[in-house]
Amino acid sequence: MLAIQKMGEKFDSNLASMSSKIGEQMTKLALKDDIGELKAEIGSMAHSMGSLRAENQALKEELEKLRNDRERDRKELNPIIEQNNNRNIILKGLQKDKANKKDIEELLLRKMEMPQARIRNSKILFERNKKVGVLVELETADMAMEALKNGRKLVGSSIYIERDLSLEKQERKLILLQLKKNLRS
Repeated sequence: MLAIQKMGEKFDSNLASMSSKIGEQMTKLALKDDIGELKAEIGSMAHSMGSLRAENQALKEELEKLRNDRERDRKELNPIIEQNNNRNIILKGLQKDKANKKDIEELLLRKMEMPQARIRNSKILFERNKKVGVLVELETADMAMEALKNGRKLVGSSIYIERDLSLEKQERKLILLQLKKNLRS
C-alpha cells in the first residue's frame, strides 16, 4: 500500500508540474483580442502601402514628364546656344599676362589685321605650361568667321585659333581626331 501511496504522490507531483507548465504556455499564447489587434495593424499597413504605391507611381510619372520637358527645352535651346557660339572663338597659347581684353583686341588688330573686330567678352578657360586658352566673344558671327580665316596669319607664333564648338561637336571632333591618330599609327 505504501508503494501505491508513493505512486499516487509522484503522480500528483507530476500532474502539478505539468499543470504549471501548461499554465505558463497558455499565458504565452495569443488571445483573440491580440489576434484582432494584429489583423487591424496589418490592415492599416496594407492601406499605407497602397497609398505609398500610388504616391510612388505619381512621382514616377512626374519624373518622366520632367525628363521629357528637359529634353524638349534642350532641343529648343541648342540652336540658340549654337547661334551664340557662332560668334565665339578660342585662342590658345596666349601668355597669361596677355590674355586680357585689351591685348586680345590688339592681337586681332595688329597680327590678324582685323580693324573692325570688337570683343564683347573674354574669359580664360584653362592654363597649361604658363599658357592659357581664352574664350573670346566677338560682336558678330561674321567677325568670328573672319578671325578664323585670318588665323593663318598666326602661323609661326605659339598662338592658334579654334571655333567654339558645342559639347556634342567637341565630342565628335575628339573621336575624329582619335580615329585620325589611329589611322596614322
